[in-house]
Amino acid sequence: PFKLWFDETFSIDLKPAKHNDTEQRKARSEKIKELVKGHNLIERLEELYTNEMDHLMKNYRKISELDMELISELGVSIEGVKEGLSKKIEGVKNLYWKELFSNLNTITDRLTERSRNSLLETLTSHTSVDFTSSNAYGIVIWAIKNANQYYEKQMLDLYYQLSSSENIHLYKSNKRMVKDGWRYMREEMSHYLLDYQIVHHFYSALDTSSYRSVRGLSENAAILLIDIIAVAGNLGFITRDRPSDFDWFPSCKNVFTFGDGKPFMQVKAFKNGNLHFKFSTNFMKALNVEVARLNKWIKSPLEAVQEFDISPDEAKMYFDTTYCIGKEEASQILIQNIV
Repeated sequence: PFKLWFDETFSIDLKPAKHNDTEQRKARSEKIKELVKGHNLIERLEELYTNEMDHLMKNYRKISELDMELISELGVSIEGVKEGLSKKIEGVKNLYWKELFSNLNTITDRLTERSRNSLLETLTSHTSVDFTSSNAYGIVIWAIKNANQYYEKQMLDLYYQLSSSENIHLYKSNKRMVKDGWRYMREEMSHYLLDYQIVHHFYSALDTSSYRSVRGLSENAAILLIDIIAVAGNLGFITRDRPSDFDWFPSCKNVFTFGDGKPFMQVKAFKNGNLHFKFSTNFMKALNVEVARLNKWIKSPLEAVQEFDISPDEAKMYFDTTYCIGKEEASQILIQNIV
């Protein structure tokens, strides 16, 4: 009788959750995505965030209205309440900040895996602040202003990653000897060009056992190919293929193409872990010129002509062509991703 009376008198439903925490966060994120459609993203997220925080604080304030003796009898400690509220607030903040960051694809799609993780890690470090319009606009503007540094650095990182003694040609003016083991001190080397045919020594190129493999290609090898595509795109070489578009077998040739169907890069993966590349010569010329400019190995298109096997027209075409977010582009990104 008491149980029946209790259930009829008090509307308390403590049914166990049907989903775990990860599934619940995913469901909430999907719900937020639906609620922000057709609205100014930042202002709508701020509205939803404020409503959720108000609801959270309202529930916790009700605890303070209870008799302290009753709270003690229920086994509830004040420290436990504080810790629970702190975690709830942190979770709500993270949810809304990550939702904002997921909409910065105009910036992040041009980043390599490492650059993207670095940028998002920096942005995530600021999620302890409240989600307000002013805070959100400030962080997005910071991301736009600093994206260019990531675009340049990732190009250099990829260049060094592909560099090894068998894959380079020294400048005409560079008489330095390339020693054995050069790839372990490549940052000390300068004034060299990458060949359009490259053998990249990889720990594992093929993988048929891991669930993270990409149709027979190892996860890390797939990331490298996607990074190459991102850097190429920032130089104006837009490709239509991705590693997941191919099946990967030992010594099998897969050809990535531009939008017009012309080849961008030919890739072979081998059992010994190596990847063999044959790049578009135009792309490699553009990459060599831009890396040389960024490293200050050359200061003008004329110097590129003097050092490389490249025509004056090609030197002018490829000099200083790395994608860069300017003022007009920044405004467009704000409009496309935020409003």
